[in-house]
Amino acid sequence: MEIVLASYPRFLPEISLTVALLLVVLVDASGFSTRNGLIRLLTALGLATALANLGQLEESRAALMGALGVDPRSGQAHFNLGELARLAGRSDEARHHYEAALDDEATRTAARARLAP
Repeated sequence: MEIVLASYPRFLPEISLTVALLLVVLVDASGFSTRNGLIRLLTALGLATALANLGQLEESRAALMGALGVDPRSGQAHFNLGELARLAGRSDEARHHYEAALDDEATRTAARARLAP
């Protein structure tokens, strides 16, 4: 089953994972990650998407938690964590993340749709 997380283009999962891992290596090797949280956030979100598309949901969840470590208000990370929790049947956890995603304009509509009865 392929899982498509919020707002990322669909690539072949193997290519997405390769690109995401390359970004991780480049960001870490350059030291740029300590100067620019946005690059770290986008890298974590891309890695999470690639892992989810490969069916590695726990690893995807870990990458998303890492994204929240960079930006605790990331609507993308919260929405995607909500999606993973929903798929795992953890409705209270999903609701928590969808509610947090409401604060981000980019994920507000999708989060509102998931919270609707």
